[in-house]
Amino acid sequence: MIKRLVLGLAATVAAHATAFAADPAFRAVADPSVSFPDISHATLKQGVFPNRANLRMIAPGMTKDQVYLLLGVPHFHEGVFGVHRWNYILNFYTGAGDEHITCQFQIRYDAHMRIDGAWWKGQQCADLDRAPVAMVRNDPPAPVYAPPEPRPTSPPERSFVVYFAFDGSDVSAPGEQVLRAAAEAASTGPSSIALVSHTDTSGDAAYNLALSERRSRAVLDALVALGVPAGRIRAEAVGESDPAVPTADGVKEPLNRRTTLIIGS
Repeated sequence: MIKRLVLGLAATVAAHATAFAADPAFRAVADPSVSFPDISHATLKQGVFPNRANLRMIAPGMTKDQVYLLLGVPHFHEGVFGVHRWNYILNFYTGAGDEHITCQFQIRYDAHMRIDGAWWKGQQCADLDRAPVAMVRNDPPAPVYAPPEPRPTSPPERSFVVYFAFDGSDVSAPGEQVLRAAAEAASTGPSSIALVSHTDTSGDAAYNLALSERRSRAVLDALVALGVPAGRIRAEAVGESDPAVPTADGVKEPLNRRTTLIIGS
């Protein structure tokens, strides 16, 4: 069964690769409006030296399993379910001895969890991706990733969102209603809650990170007051690094001032 799965994914990946190679418009580009997470928040801060043949097979329509077979797991605190962005830190030799460039690469998934876009942080990285493979020495061999283990059947994840006033961390009355619903959902079975707090881009990054931490604390305290054991809550704060609505710096965007809660088993 595993062998048939690997062969099937390989065939699908190869089919996408043919279309990708035939249409340069599918190449990842550099777009200043795309927001990338801070490397200091990565789980693999030094990144990896990717196989560039694998990288160039990334194309719209691919699933997360197919991306996993080509590039491995993402390098930040990104999961699988309900996640629409995977971010990687990729290193490339420049051709000048041991000199290399570290690049950030982002893949975005649509509502059906298939690739609908990919971006580089910085034009230099996009240009390096377009360079002939022969210009970059010591490409590592294509990694062989084992297919993901079959996931056990479990109740579907449930998500909730609490929004905040500008520069605020107090939970509003509508936010309290959302948290009561989340606490009730978490009370059925051995559920856990993962919450992540965000800000808009108004203010500097350090201030926004601290503000998102205050929002996480406020939501966590409210959940505990509603009877959710603190040990079942995993709180994270990411500041302005992962906006729901990408904006330029300094924009007051209400949809980005939020805490998302995912309830799972």
